[in-house]
Amino acid sequence: VSPQVCAFGERVLDGLRERFAAVDRIAEANQAKVLAAMQKNRVSAACFAATTGYGYDDVGRDTLEKIFAEAGRTSVFNLEIDDNGQKSVHPVIIWDVQYHPYKKEFSHIDYYGVDLEKPVTVDVPVEFVGVSRGVKLGGQLETYREIVRLCSKPLDMPKKIVVDVTPMDINTTICVGDLQLPENVKAVYDQNFAIV
Repeated sequence: VSPQVCAFGERVLDGLRERFAAVDRIAEANQAKVLAAMQKNRVSAACFAATTGYGYDDVGRDTLEKIFAEAGRTSVFNLEIDDNGQKSVHPVIIWDVQYHPYKKEFSHIDYYGVDLEKPVTVDVPVEFVGVSRGVKLGGQLETYREIVRLCSKPLDMPKKIVVDVTPMDINTTICVGDLQLPENVKAVYDQNFAIV
């Protein structure tokens, strides 16, 4: 290999080392900011909770479990954020929940800040009630979906969709397009898939 090629290769490597060092410095600075924010707001037995659009906050596990039991994933509630003594209140819904790998407790909850006048799309649980005529005649009830994606303004979003299977005969289905939804709520789907 000629000396010119070696010199060129060294210059390229030096340039790459400088760029990687700059990226490492930026990543370390951002990590330090997030850790400082987490430590500043830490409370005893805290569980990290991210609030999409509004920053970060830590909330006790008991509080998270109580909120989730009452609100579920579809109900709007007000989240108060204390940022260095300056409190602000934001309407939010619970967007995502992560559980501890083997304990039955939350390890993380994501909130989603909502505008009460703009529609949101949320996965809503489906609850099946009743005993169908087809089952009474010896058939078997097969459920295909436990959630349905709905779109509405946040305050119009139902906590769950109740499907009464009592009138179903053998070889009948209820599709997403057949669901009885509240006013101003619509199902989001590409195909009219079967629910049950």
